[in-house]
This record gives sequence, C-alpha cells and structure tokens, in this order.
Amino acid sequence: SYMLLVSDPSILAYDGKYYQVGFVCNGRGNVELGYEIYTSDNLYDWSLPVRAFNASDCKDPAFDGFCNFWAPEIWEYRGKFYIFATYRSRATNHRGCAVFRSDKPDGKYEMITDGHMTPKDWDCIDNSLYIDENGDPWMTFVHEWTSMPDHIGTMCVCLLSDDLSRLEG
Repeated sequence: SYMLLVSDPSILAYDGKYYQVGFVCNGRGNVELGYEIYTSDNLYDWSLPVRAFNASDCKDPAFDGFCNFWAPEIWEYRGKFYIFATYRSRATNHRGCAVFRSDKPDGKYEMITDGHMTPKDWDCIDNSLYIDENGDPWMTFVHEWTSMPDHIGTMCVCLLSDDLSRLEG
C-alpha cells in the first residue's frame, strides 16, 4: 500500500473503489507534468499512481500547458469520467481551466476543451462540476485576484455544453 499526501484532494467513489486525482511532480524543483490517479479500497491504503494525463506527451495542438497543473477534480458524468483542472498556458502565461475525459476512472484522459475554456486573459483556478435540478451541467471556478483590477478574486459559474467541452454562457 501507498500512503497518500495530496493537495486539494478530490475523490470519486465508483463501483466499490475510490479514485483520487492529483498533480504530477518530478521532485526536482517542483516541475509539474500533468495529472495522476490513485486507487483505494478503504481510503487509507492507496495504489501507486497511474498517469492519467501526461503534459509532455499531449499531441493536441490546443494544449499549451507547461506548469501549475493544480487542483484536479475527478467526476463521473453520463458514463464517462472527467478531470476538471487548472494549468498555465504558454501562449498567454495565464492559469486557466480545462476538462479532460476518459472511458475509465483510472484510464488515460484526453483534453476535450479547446485549451482553456475560461477567458484567456484571466487567471482562473479550481474549476468544479455542478449538475442542477434539471440535469444541466455547470462549471464553477475562481477568477483569481492576480488578474482582477481591484486584486480581489471572485467565484464564477457558467453553463456547460452537454458534452462538457465548452462554456455556453
């Protein structure tokens, strides 16, 4: 078993197991490399990590992340599995939010958004999924103080497309 210490924990209970998503760090200067999944049967003993998304192997031209792979959350939605997460863009040098999808909770995830789905000139972090009483998907996130004129951050919520790949409002 593996004792797990993860910042900003997110755990999905699915089919008798627990799945924890975290960010990958190479241990040399805190360079983050993507997201990884840990599994457990009891929330105490955890498996070694499985790489869910490797930033250095991503071939999607819309992906330009290079660091700040922060606060990933794992969700099941309509039979698929999603990681809602933050990363910093090379093109804009802003942190933003994106969504990644897999067929299995501990599988390989691919980015389904066109890069950051949050405004490209904002620093945005900590996105999460909310399903309302009508079954409509929404994304909550933080518009960070670092890109606000008054240096006070704010919470935002936006309606998502049914496939969770883009903002609808």
